[in-house]
Amino acid sequence: MSARWRWLTIFLLAIVFAATSCSTLQPAAQIPLDLHVVAANHTGKPLRADPRDSDGAWIPMPAPDFEASLAKLVESIAASRCTNILIFIPGGLNSVESGVEMAARSVPDIASRGSYPIFIPWDSRLTSTYWEHLTLVRRGQEKPVQGKLSAPLYAASDVARSVVRMPIVWYHEGATDLKNSRIGGSSYRTNAPTQETAADRLDNLVNTEIADVNALYVELRRRYANDPANSIAVSLGGFDRTTSWQLMRYGLSWLTLPTKLVCAPAIDGLGTSAWENMRRRSSTLFHAPEEFYLEDRWHNTNEVVRTLDAGSSGAVAQLLEALRALEKRRSVPITLVAHSAGALVANEMIRQCPELPFQNIVYLAAACSIRDWGVAVVPYLAAHPETRFYNLSLHPANEVAEANAADLVPRGSLLVWIDEFLAHPETVQDRTLGRWENIIQATHLIPRGVRRQVTLKAFSAGDTTTHGPQEHADFSDTAFWNPGLWQADAPWSAEFWQRARRAE
Repeated sequence: MSARWRWLTIFLLAIVFAATSCSTLQPAAQIPLDLHVVAANHTGKPLRADPRDSDGAWIPMPAPDFEASLAKLVESIAASRCTNILIFIPGGLNSVESGVEMAARSVPDIASRGSYPIFIPWDSRLTSTYWEHLTLVRRGQEKPVQGKLSAPLYAASDVARSVVRMPIVWYHEGATDLKNSRIGGSSYRTNAPTQETAADRLDNLVNTEIADVNALYVELRRRYANDPANSIAVSLGGFDRTTSWQLMRYGLSWLTLPTKLVCAPAIDGLGTSAWENMRRRSSTLFHAPEEFYLEDRWHNTNEVVRTLDAGSSGAVAQLLEALRALEKRRSVPITLVAHSAGALVANEMIRQCPELPFQNIVYLAAACSIRDWGVAVVPYLAAHPETRFYNLSLHPANEVAEANAADLVPRGSLLVWIDEFLAHPETVQDRTLGRWENIIQATHLIPRGVRRQVTLKAFSAGDTTTHGPQEHADFSDTAFWNPGLWQADAPWSAEFWQRARRAE
């Protein structure tokens, strides 16, 4: 079942959920997963990388076992002939199992290119995040008793918010649909028009940001062509959709309008809480909730002292400590790749370990805000002139046109849903980094000194086989470890898909 179908199931039924359990992993290849996977549960605690070692259950690893596992991983890197470490962080709405299965598929291909792969699967399932919001987390704190007692109140509040905000939600849904209303072409241009058409004038009237983005892109493109060594590398793919295809999608959108009108308020009312808790889980990967609670140990002085002196207990925080130790023995450049909500985790990794040698930072359809990226990544780029940052996006027309759940729910990628439903951005800086129009509008915020280190790329709209990612989830199927994928103006190649995708 796709991630969007899971969204639809929850929002339409509005029932109480129980966290789903993971089945036993059957990896595509028998690889030593413990040397390439650092998995974490919903509290940020490390899990065994392969449930075959624990009778099929995803259970937390005791601290000594995890320390031994990390030491083994560091020894494996130190003893290898790898030219760099590649860390991949999956996006939101995924189970730990799906991330581990992805590692099992991808590790051989990544290793064959001389890189040492490390995957960080984390529990960001929608059912689990919403249930935690409903029954456990209260104002950032875990309150098991209060959470269960107040769950009906929170559920009623979410439903009430869905009803009260209906007019606003429908307005934003309509505004998004208008961005995809031009027939016979795209509102987003790769060059300056020779003359303004009636469709252009309508775009300028209804969606003023489109005209802004077009003008800014033309100028950014001119600067890049004239002075590539000191400019932002920028490229927007073409629009290769037939008029008949557009008319068919336009008609289907109107045909399913009634279901969209029903689903949109539910997504806004219930999904906002799930998204907020998903963001919380990206933080628990560094500081597990148990760090902040003594529970029944408050009367034990030794336990109080231990709590005060203890370090971070989150799985990713401990991985960073292991990489720090490796850096003292053997400096290995790191390529950090994050998809969607994985960018939230990547930003925190960079903030907490600015001394690590991140050579390439690659964000695929990043769900973090431009502001969060500016606080975490931009200072790192300024301090490390040799580091490159790549921001890969869908074509903006695909971003707003993505159909989900048989087109019964509002159109738009997950990033559109975040900007228009799940989050409440106060400025453009608070909108998602991974959307083309958002980052283009904010390019003036990138300091001049680091612009030469930044690449902004949006793929073409058209057939998936020949044009690359067309939907938000497609980025997980790309060969994200291939540097050719990241480059501006690189023509799409079949080699940019993962081997499994190419074989279909």
